[in-house]
Amino acid sequence: MTAIQQLPAARGAVQTGLPTAVTRIKPPTVLPLAAHPPAAPLPGAPLPAAPLPAVPPSPARPPVAPPTGGRGYVRVKRVLDVLLAGAALIVLAPAIVCVWAAVLVRLGRPALFLQERVTLHGRRFRLWKFRTMRPVDPARGRLTDEQRLTSFGAWLRATSLDELPSLWNILTGDMSIVGPRPLPSRYLALYSSDQHRRHAVKAGLTGLAQVSGRNNVPWDARLELDQRYVLLMGPLLDLMIVARTVMTVLSRDGVVEGELSTSTEFPGPSWTPRVRFVPRGAAEWAALTPEDEHIATCGFVMREEPMTGTRCAELAVCWVGERTEQSRVADVVTLLVSRARGADRTPARITLPDDAAVLIRAFREADFHPIDDDAGAGRVALTTPVADDPTPRGAGR
Repeated sequence: MTAIQQLPAARGAVQTGLPTAVTRIKPPTVLPLAAHPPAAPLPGAPLPAAPLPAVPPSPARPPVAPPTGGRGYVRVKRVLDVLLAGAALIVLAPAIVCVWAAVLVRLGRPALFLQERVTLHGRRFRLWKFRTMRPVDPARGRLTDEQRLTSFGAWLRATSLDELPSLWNILTGDMSIVGPRPLPSRYLALYSSDQHRRHAVKAGLTGLAQVSGRNNVPWDARLELDQRYVLLMGPLLDLMIVARTVMTVLSRDGVVEGELSTSTEFPGPSWTPRVRFVPRGAAEWAALTPEDEHIATCGFVMREEPMTGTRCAELAVCWVGERTEQSRVADVVTLLVSRARGADRTPARITLPDDAAVLIRAFREADFHPIDDDAGAGRVALTTPVADDPTPRGAGR
């Protein structure tokens, strides 16, 4: 079996135009849940009496494997990036000045939108783009992306003219012409261990996901395509992506996600290569391995603080198999937190026995931290902070 065939299947089929082995991403088969132990009630559900075995400390994120394209092509690619981005900035300078002036007239100052994004090895940088939205203004009813995005801004996005300042990011070495699109740094805590591998190469102005449907591709499939690019990176694939990018921009396909004006927020992974969730209720899941082995039952309920009115996702891990590997426990936690964040961008909290070392470590690696709370004897309470970026999505853009 090749490295390509070993990649997990994403939810939703995506046409990539690649060879047969990677042409379509097929959803995993979800088998019916049968003869599994019943889940305990979610609120305050206890774990098994026997503590989970402690294991040696492990890093929060696995090392990122280098791309198979080889270091030689990486050096050649950097030279090409500098030559092409520099030439594009010179040739397109009149167009850049015209768009800059039009943004100032139609949307006001500032004309540029800067946001922290992530590139090679998780390094953060400031992405430059033209602004396409009005600023947030509650007095004028400008709160959501739909309310703030103008017809002029939508046209800039459809034609990709808002991306022209990003040529400077390519020239300075933050990005490449082709590679996984740079995503906001607030998503770092949400990626699964496999999704972090998209950072094995520099972020790109265009990529495999962008020529396979852009924002119409589901998030998991989009990140799966990024991982495939890391494995397949080479001159022929890059040429194919550049050629298809031209056709995609001209057709203006996939600029918006469904009926939305912009892409939805990434809530976290919906599955991993080692674990998938099978619903057992409105907010309760059984965690199964690819072999259909039941390894955990978990869920959450939304509660509201009576004094502050703040909504909080109360998580519960009702049952964990005694022989469940640390990596699978971490995946269960990742998927559970992903669903809680996807339901509502609020704090999440969980109370665990203080001797459940594996679970506590998994939640700590998912950016949970202990809090001083009356959790009861022999128990510890952990919580996540409020959403990493309280600014409305796309604010100022």
